[in-house]
Formats: sequence, C-alpha cells, structure tokens
Amino acid sequence: MKVGVVTFHSAFNFGATLQTWALQKALRQLGAESCVINYHPKVIDSLYDPYEGKSGFDRTKRYWYLKLTAPERLVRFQRYSAFLKKNLTLAGDYKTYEELEKNPPKLDAYITGSDQVWNSSHIGGYDPAYYLEFAPEGSRKISYGASVGKNYVLPAYKEQIKNALKDYAAVSLREVSTTPAIEKLSKVPVKVVADPTFLLRREDYDEIRVDERRKEKYILVYMMEENQEVKKLANRVSKTLGYPIVQRRPVEKFVNEVESCYTATPGEFIGLVSNAEYVITNSFHGTVFSLIYEKPFISLLHSDTGSRTVDLLRNLRMEDHIVWDEKEFYDMEKFQIRNVEELRARIAKLRKDSRQYLGESLGLLEPDKEKVDCPTGILKEECYGCYACKEICPKDAISMETDEEGFYYPSVDHEKCISCGLCQKVCIRLAEHFPQEILQPKVYGAVNKDMSARIESSSGGVFPELARYIIEEKSGYVVGVRWDEQMRAVADIAHTIEERWLFVAQNM
Repeated sequence: MKVGVVTFHSAFNFGATLQTWALQKALRQLGAESCVINYHPKVIDSLYDPYEGKSGFDRTKRYWYLKLTAPERLVRFQRYSAFLKKNLTLAGDYKTYEELEKNPPKLDAYITGSDQVWNSSHIGGYDPAYYLEFAPEGSRKISYGASVGKNYVLPAYKEQIKNALKDYAAVSLREVSTTPAIEKLSKVPVKVVADPTFLLRREDYDEIRVDERRKEKYILVYMMEENQEVKKLANRVSKTLGYPIVQRRPVEKFVNEVESCYTATPGEFIGLVSNAEYVITNSFHGTVFSLIYEKPFISLLHSDTGSRTVDLLRNLRMEDHIVWDEKEFYDMEKFQIRNVEELRARIAKLRKDSRQYLGESLGLLEPDKEKVDCPTGILKEECYGCYACKEICPKDAISMETDEEGFYYPSVDHEKCISCGLCQKVCIRLAEHFPQEILQPKVYGAVNKDMSARIESSSGGVFPELARYIIEEKSGYVVGVRWDEQMRAVADIAHTIEERWLFVAQNM
C-alpha cells in the first residue's frame, strides 16, 4: 500500500520534523510504502526561509547581507535542508493548493498528519490541503494525531471542516481537549492517539541521532516561546547546580550559557536531549523527548498551545513535572522521574494502542481481537488460564479473575507492574517450544466382530476384547473402575479373565 502524509514537514522546527520522520518510519514498520507529500505553502515557508522567497539577483544580494549580518541563519538553512532531503521521502513539489489539486500524487491512502495542521492560526485560516480535499475520489483518507492547537474550532470554518471530514474513514487527534469540538463535525468516532514520536521505540531514533560531544554536564533549555519565567527558572537552576546552559536561540539569553543549538539538525537535537543532565522546556516535543529518554525535566506551558503538554503529562501521570508559576518552584525533586518502569509501561501501552489504530485505519492490520489484561499481550482465546504468569510475577501485579463464563484469565495491576518480562518468558503461548501449527491427530475406530458382545455393549464391545488380549496374549493386567458393595466407584486391577468381568459387566 502506498501512503502519503500531509503535515508541516518543511518547518525548521525539531518537533515538526521529528514527528514527520517518526510517522513515515512507523508506516514502513507496518508494511506501507510511505512518503511525505511535499506541500509547502508560503504561509509556512516564509517563517523559515532566510531568503524570503527572493530569486535571481535579489537572492544574491540577500545572501551577502545575511553572510555579513546573520551567517548562522544561512548555516541553519543549509544544514536543516540537507537533513530533510536525506531523511524524508518527498512526493512532488507543491507551493500552492492549486498545484496540488491539479496534479496530486497517485497513492492508495492519504493521511492528515500530526502537528498543528488544523490550527487556523498556523495555516492562514482554512487550507483544503490539510483536509485532503485534493485526494482522488474514492481513496482512503484518515487523520492521525492532528492538532487544532486549542480546545475549540472557530465558527467561520466549522462548515468547511464538517464537509471535508465526511470523506474520512478515520479521524484521530493528538489532544483530548479538542475531541468534543471535532466530534460535532465528524461522522466517524474521534480517537485520541499518541503523537507520532511515541510510535517508535527509543532505539529507532539511533538511525538519525547524533550524540553531543560536550564532555561537561549541561542543562538543555528548549524554549519555543520567548518566556521570562523560563529564563528566570533556568538561571536559578543553573546557579544552584553549577551547570552551564545549552539553548536553541541564536543570541545569548541566559547567564552561564555556553552554546546555542540554533544551527543543529533534528538528529543533533535528540543527542542534546539524551545527554543532558536536566531539561527545562516550554515545548511539547521538548517534553516528549525528555520522557522518551527519561531525563530529569520540568515543563512550563506555552501560552498558546500549552494544553497539549498538559494532556500528555496527565495521560502519563507525570503532571507533577509541570511548573505553573516560576516563583513557586523550590524543590529540585520535581525534575526527577520517580518510577521509570511505570513510565515505560505507560508509553509502551500508548505506542501499542496507537500503532494498532493506525494500522487498522489503513487496513494494514486486522481489527484487534480481545486480549488478556496481561503484559503477555496474547489473545484471550489463546490463554489457558494456567496461572504461570501470576506465579512468576515478582511484584504480585497479576491476579487471576473469572470472566462472565467462569473461566480464569490474568488481570494486571499497572501500578505494580515493572515490565520485567518474566510473564512473557513463562507464557506457554509465547514459548519457543509451543508449536506454531498443531497437527491433527490420527483417529482410529474399532468394533467387536462378536455380534452378541456388540448387542450387550454400549460402545461397540471393544473393551472385553481388549481386556482379553492384554491378559491372555500379553500376560498383562487390566486397570478399570467397578462398583464395590456400597455401590461406590473404585479403581481395581484385573489379573485374570474372570476378574475382567468385574469391569466388562459395567461396560456392556
């Protein structure tokens, strides 16, 4: 299946680029041939293009002006553009919606990708490209983790959005706070899914990650919005710990600042997060990668889009990392992730559920059958209820509960689970020795040739003949069940043909 994504891929913003790359890679892991539809309207490009769309001699003049006054802008443009070209599979080159509508890429499915692609403030009102109106009639359309950026839709665009969403096979958002507003406009249920960056494991990012070579310990301050509270807090923490600050702005903003990552690529940004001692951010994706790399962090909220950070941290039960007011911060313990195992388990569940939804929405995965509530993740129909997972659990996180039919199945307490994997190792359904394909047994039938034996028997008269064969021809013994004097069923052994009749009379 060929799948194309429309998103803010051309924005020189670490979060925008990384969520695009992650969705592209996750789709490939699900078996799709994925690409990014290269739609880059002026409203987006003008924010990041240092040449401001100039061409010819005007572009040359602009180059030399920047070379003298702001050379870092040229370096950033060159390095970031090279990263996008190398790591994203781009389809077409569309600067306007008219170009896209006239000659759209021929694909099997189209996705409105994540990021704030439905934020009217970012796309200049209503842009039909981000609602897939260019896609050929009859093609599959879905949204994955789209964001409105706020918890409401402007009345001016409601009717257009409603008409566009009528053709969507599946609609999913990134934030729960926006769900009620979009549900009123969608004919299909609205699902809240993980940001694409959570669709991948930490190890998947090794493909693009570039580690920071800095040997000294540092605090990474990732400030998307100019914020005095972020500055004050970062300066306080830096003075308290004695660690210098690395930040993203091209000009110095903090005391004890040693480096700007303004010209860094998204891969280098990942390296900066993973090697930082502490992270202070008001960025959603700054928070995301702090969680993925399990770094001590605190989040201050962006004034316009802070709700998505709140939704995320509440979902992962990490809301105590939010600093609502810089003046109220006094405890360095607020940085620490207290239970890493629990965080891993919650992110793993978020990843699993969201990947399943994405795969189902595109027809790449079968609808998820009912599974046991256990880290083994096996189907309920496969579970033997053998108690092995319960007995092996070192934290007593698994109990055995009966379903409505009275059968026992495991149930996990996610608060206690530490994701140690022991239940998966002991589960017979996951064990290597369990046959992937069970062979059907051979079946034999028999009947006594003696008509009188068959007439007096309820089972073809086979038992008396088998008993005779064992005792007379094999000099063996026959074990069976008979009635005793009190008419109780008891096990007994027949040594002779005469004793055989104790069993035979009750089997005929």
